[in-house]
Amino acid sequence: MGRLVEDLLVLATAEESGARRNHEVDLDDVVLRQLEALRATTVLRLDVDGLGPARIWGDRDQLERVVANLLDNADHYAATTIAVELRRDGETAELVVADDGPGVRPEHHRRIFDRFARVDEARDRRAGGAGLGLAIARRIVEGHGGSISVANAQRGTRIVVRLPLGLNNGSMGNNGTT
Repeated sequence: MGRLVEDLLVLATAEESGARRNHEVDLDDVVLRQLEALRATTVLRLDVDGLGPARIWGDRDQLERVVANLLDNADHYAATTIAVELRRDGETAELVVADDGPGVRPEHHRRIFDRFARVDEARDRRAGGAGLGLAIARRIVEGHGGSISVANAQRGTRIVVRLPLGLNNGSMGNNGTT
């Protein structure tokens, strides 16, 4: 119950304030920190071979929440492996969190980011979760001028987050790159 209340407060706060965008954030540091937290609790294999540097402008705490929620979701549904990739693509940082679990049917790709979404009871391997984690992630990502989606995968689920590298959704020039 406490987790549900906390998630609802985070979602409400994110909707009211949007991203605070008050400093540069090394997104790769955020990802590595959250991976270390997950490594302490999971039995799954963590594939980080595709992890590269990316610096964006945003709210570090909110971005930590996004990465934590994506990794938590992958941890719930993966069979053996969670793969995390981070790369720069032009003026965008692209973060991918993929699992090798049962996957999400294409007709539900957009709906999984809705509040309280539970599109397939078979995906709920473990009890818990109210269906707010991906809704929170979407709101924070959009508040940072980015996008979040499910990409097609041969197996499992592949969540793709794209965030602008620069200030106000534009270029930060050399100050915003690593």
